[in-house]
Amino acid sequence: MIEVRAAQLDDVGAVREMGLKTSPVAYGGLVPEEFLVDGLAQWWSTEAVERGIPTAISATS
Repeated sequence: MIEVRAAQLDDVGAVREMGLKTSPVAYGGLVPEEFLVDGLAQWWSTEAVERGIPTAISATS
């Protein structure tokens, strides 16, 4: 069974790995190689992934 849940900071490594493996497949041949290489370093850096994971959940009424 597959469980889908919001990412947590403990998931940063797995999220980065997924992005680094799938982005070249998705974008290869569609964008220049240099753009893809530079983008991977920027988009999937530890810092970028950490910024994308919310660290607090707020309730709305």
